[in-house]
Amino acid sequence: MEDPTFEVCEREAFMSLLAARNALLFHSSRESLPGANSDDLFIIPMINESYGKMKNEDLSNHGVFAAEKFYQCADREKLSVSKDPDGAAVCLGRHDILFFLDAGRREGQTQEQAKARTKSILKRDLTSTYPSALIDELTPMVYRTNSADENYALRRFVFETCLFPTEWKAWWNSFNAEKIK
Repeated sequence: MEDPTFEVCEREAFMSLLAARNALLFHSSRESLPGANSDDLFIIPMINESYGKMKNEDLSNHGVFAAEKFYQCADREKLSVSKDPDGAAVCLGRHDILFFLDAGRREGQTQEQAKARTKSILKRDLTSTYPSALIDELTPMVYRTNSADENYALRRFVFETCLFPTEWKAWWNSFNAEKIK
């Protein structure tokens, strides 16, 4: 997960999630999306694909779209990651929690207000994709972030620990073992 190529695929998934979320949930115009005027060889085709799929009603879940983009990149870059498209869709979809909590923080809401609002917005799926306990755990983490880099690191943490729990647990155990020495 520290491989720079993995990070490229992760970043592409995150950008795809943002574009598809803005299209599906907020009905943003294609031109208003971050990066829509970029010369990036990934962003413009991805935005066009997301809007094309939305128009044809082939896009109904932004997490699924982002998971597709993650695994397309992994295939292109020849990454050896096990494929779990449904799991990746859920793990990427959980970024909605971070998104809505951060929006509340930026609006000046207290942690409790942002948490309650996020739970209300995401109430359609509080048991699987957006567990209430996860929202509770992530709220103080979001409120501790002070920069775009910290916010991005938190998004990586949420995605990676969700999709690769065994690998994260092994890393955490080895990290703690090294600290004890």
